[in-house]
Amino acid sequence: MKFAPSGLPSSLSAFLLRKNLMIEELRRKSKEEIQKVLRDDREKLRQLKFDLVTGKVKNVREIRKVKKEIAQILTLLTELRGSGAKVKKRTKSSSPQE
Repeated sequence: MKFAPSGLPSSLSAFLLRKNLMIEELRRKSKEEIQKVLRDDREKLRQLKFDLVTGKVKNVREIRKVKKEIAQILTLLTELRGSGAKVKKRTKSSSPQE
């Protein structure tokens, strides 16, 4: 097994690099373009699920990949809306008293 300079297997390192590039590419797009990509991915997922039932899908991992892409896009849209990661942390004084 070959290892990248980061200490990760080279195939995993390449995967993470592609994933980060996809996210960065999405961040450069407008909100409307991101929503179009989301619609396209949802349609692709719908078609993959249909093909799975009819026995046409050869690579079922493609479904998992598309689901992850959809989740990443939804997370990005939430961040753009400004409501992402604004969760109030509970402190000892704000916790309910028993």
